[in-house]
Amino acid sequence: MSLPPWEQGKLTPFQGLTQYHPLWGWILYPVPVMMIVEIIKSLLTSDETLNIAERLVKSFGKETIRVNRDLAGFALNRVNFPSTIEAFKLVEMGIVNVEDVDTGM
Repeated sequence: MSLPPWEQGKLTPFQGLTQYHPLWGWILYPVPVMMIVEIIKSLLTSDETLNIAERLVKSFGKETIRVNRDLAGFALNRVNFPSTIEAFKLVEMGIVNVEDVDTGM
């Protein structure tokens, strides 16, 4: 469950930390299948917080990708978005059908 924007940043800090260190984690969907979590660092995120979050995610059996600053779409969505647009164009032009794109992706 994600928090509304006005509640983000109000979470209790990880055990052992005395200050708030904003951090964002993006779990890719479907969660049981995808083994990657993007950990997004804010300007106020300490290295200690980042390391704790990374250990926590790895304890769930997931791999992490560190994103050094917050940006729209995070990292993997920005990498994948151009190929998704190209797939839409190929289907629109009748070069391939949706099922073939799904097979290839």
